[in-house]
Amino acid sequence: MSMNRHGMSLTTDKEDRDPVNVFTEEDSEDKTNCFDLDDFSREYAGDMSELEGRVSDLRDRVRQIRGTGRRVRCEFDDLEGKVDSMLRETRGIKNGVKQEMYLEKVLRCLSEDPLNDVALQKFEDVSVSPTVSRRTAPPPRPPRPGILSRLFRKRSQRKVRPVPEQDVVV
Repeated sequence: MSMNRHGMSLTTDKEDRDPVNVFTEEDSEDKTNCFDLDDFSREYAGDMSELEGRVSDLRDRVRQIRGTGRRVRCEFDDLEGKVDSMLRETRGIKNGVKQEMYLEKVLRCLSEDPLNDVALQKFEDVSVSPTVSRRTAPPPRPPRPGILSRLFRKRSQRKVRPVPEQDVVV
């Protein structure tokens, strides 16, 4: 055993061991923390196949839900088109009381399950297009200031034009 100045040993107390391989030998003695990967994979191989089956089932469910979502979205689009046509019809009604009654009827239809078909055959074949204002011409311009006041003056405010005196020939 070799000693340094202060009397400390540079090698281990076990003189039969090689000082270079001391750490590797001690690590190899403790096998309780080490797992054999082959044993691990053999032990859990059944669980992995079960998990793969579950994953494929979940993927099928996701596809089914996506298809249902598309169908529901189409039904909502149809319902939205019907509501738009009802609102166009409402704008066409001039009488305010009739318009209000019609809107109440529309709200009653919509308060039911929205995925059910709205049972109004009147609106089945109506094409959905953006609403256009009925008034296409711009509103008339107001008259120039002063014209109306000149036409509708009181008699006392009217200018009295003097009648030119004429020579009376007798």
